[in-house]
Amino acid sequence: MWLGRQIWEKNKKGFGEGQCARCGEYCNLTIDHFIPRSKVTVGMNKNHNGNLIGLCKSCNQEKADRIVTPDWYQYLSEERKENLKRYMRYTRSTIRNKTDDPEVLEYLDNL
Repeated sequence: MWLGRQIWEKNKKGFGEGQCARCGEYCNLTIDHFIPRSKVTVGMNKNHNGNLIGLCKSCNQEKADRIVTPDWYQYLSEERKENLKRYMRYTRSTIRNKTDDPEVLEYLDNL
């Protein structure tokens, strides 16, 4: 079992087990990387607990490899969204270098 799966299994309940963090559908969840694996730089742990979110397959495909704001995940608890905000602060310089999305850049400016 790879590390991401171990973290996922250990922390499912913190993600809203069975409920997609984007659309709220109850289903078999897929693992989404808040900061996509393709955007992770050397020294970052792409499978860090703060970087994993449970999404249905459809929402995971919609997000693809984009970086989004925590508010994109409509069904996350406020506590979990705060954790994502902290993660964004921690990875701010990487995010700035990996996206040109004006919404994300403005969000970073206001953190």
